[in-house]
Parts: sequence; C-alpha cells; structure tokens
Amino acid sequence: MKKLLLLFMIVGLVSSANAVDFIETGDGLWDTAANWSDAAVPTSGSDVKISNLGTGNATVAIGPGVNAMTSRLRVGYDGGGTINMTGGTLTTAADDLRLGWNSGAGTLNLVAGIVDIWKDLEIGQGGVGTLTMTSGAITVHDDLEIGQALGGNAGLFNLNAGTVILDNAFEGDSHLRLYATGLLHFGGTGSGTVQVFGDDKNNIQGYIDAGLITSVLGGVAVDLTTNPGYTTVYAVPEPATMILLGLGGMLLRRKK
Repeated sequence: MKKLLLLFMIVGLVSSANAVDFIETGDGLWDTAANWSDAAVPTSGSDVKISNLGTGNATVAIGPGVNAMTSRLRVGYDGGGTINMTGGTLTTAADDLRLGWNSGAGTLNLVAGIVDIWKDLEIGQGGVGTLTMTSGAITVHDDLEIGQALGGNAGLFNLNAGTVILDNAFEGDSHLRLYATGLLHFGGTGSGTVQVFGDDKNNIQGYIDAGLITSVLGGVAVDLTTNPGYTTVYAVPEPATMILLGLGGMLLRRKK
C-alpha cells in the first residue's frame, strides 16, 4: 500500500511538472536563465528536455558549484542533446534520466560531480544514448537500463572510473538491465564499479557471459563480498593475462 501511494505521488509530481527545453542561443550554461525556453533555470518541478526544441543539437555545461535540479530529464529528445558535467550536482527529483529518447541522440559526459536519479537511468531508449564517466558518483534509486532501442549499440555506458550505486530506494527493488543493443564497458584504468543492492549476481553474470559487459583489462568479475549487501561488478585481468603476469614474476625472481 505504501509503495502504491508513493507511485501515485510520483505520477502526480511528474504530470504537474513544468515542461522546459534547453535552447542553443546563449552561453551554454545550465544556470543561465536565458538558455531555457521559459527564461528560467529549471527547478525540482521542471520536466526538462535537452534538444534545442527538437530542431538540432543542444549542448549544456554543468560546472563546480552548480546544483542542477529537475523533476525528469531527457537528453536528446527528437533532436540531439549533450550534457558536459565537470562538477556540481545533477538531480532528478521525481522520475527518470533518459539519454536518447524518441529517435533522438543523448550524451552525458561526467568528468566530475554527483548525479542523483530518483527513478531509472535509461541509456538508449527509443534513441541512441551514451554515458561516459571518468570520475564522480552516480546514485540510481531504481534500475539502470542500457540499450532498449533497435539497431547497433543503442545504449553505451563507458565507465572509466567512479562509482555507480543502485540503492533500491524508489520501490525496494533495483536491477541492472542490459538489452541486446546495450553495452557496459569498464574502460580507462578499469577502476570503475557498479553496486546493485541485494543479490543480482546470477542476472549480471548472464550479461557478462553474453558479452554485454566488457572491460579494458579483459575480464569482468561480480561478487557479493566486496560491498556487503550489494552485488558489485568490476574489471579484472582475464585469466590468460594473470598467467602471463605470474610467469613474468617468476622469471624476474629467477634473474635475481
């Protein structure tokens, strides 16, 4: 009953949200009122689209000290949209963050900062979505879904560093979901991690076996012990690389 009441409250918040779009006419900054279709910086009651009114590409910057708030956020709706985040915070207070929607192309480049998503993080749903994370933290209170559109790798998450946590706060059940057109890749130095509340190990191992989760180190591990209470996914060297490293260590010891 409590979950149902919460759902009705969220639906009410989203349906009453003020719809605004970022327009490519100003300095490109999130916190400049003139860059928005209603001439006001979005709030937690704003249903935000980054698409230049669906007519082309729009690029918005979120930097240190900026607290970007929305009710729901769709990046690349009909047209193309990009968020470059180098600091600050980005929050969806009542719904999803979607990258690539309604045949659009949406990109989030997270260099630094904190992203908090009340419901789902959807990368490539009805469009092409790309998330590249080189630092910072993302907290998702429901599901992380990658690649629900048709065609190529419609959803791509390049996790080069940083932490992604799915904490189940929305309705007590969080999942990592990858589809045939999605890919989660641990790039960079391979130091990024994804933590999913509860035991989602078998589900995630299936994605690894299917090649939907890959890493620059060659291998991917999933366990229930690194962060107790969570299923943790991270990059590891592939077995062949481990053997070579071991042989190299033995040769060095013999030379000494």
